Amino acid sequence: MNFDQTAPPDFLTTSETLAFLSISRPTLRRWVIAGRLKQYRVGERARYHRCDVEALIKPTSGAIAAGL
Repeated sequence: MNFDQTAPPDFLTTSETLAFLSISRPTLRRWVIAGRLKQYRVGERARYHRCDVEALIKPTSGAIAAGL
């Protein structure tokens, strides 16, 4: 089986997600509880889908229109 080593992984670890979003661990936990970010469990470890994390940093048309 051949894996492309240059492609980004589909899932991020908690540490990677915290660094990517520049947020604290308690904030990440609140976002997961509030449903703002979906958390996946792999055994006892938490993972976050890259596209879900990236969607949090992309501006929405509503935010642009509101001047946020």
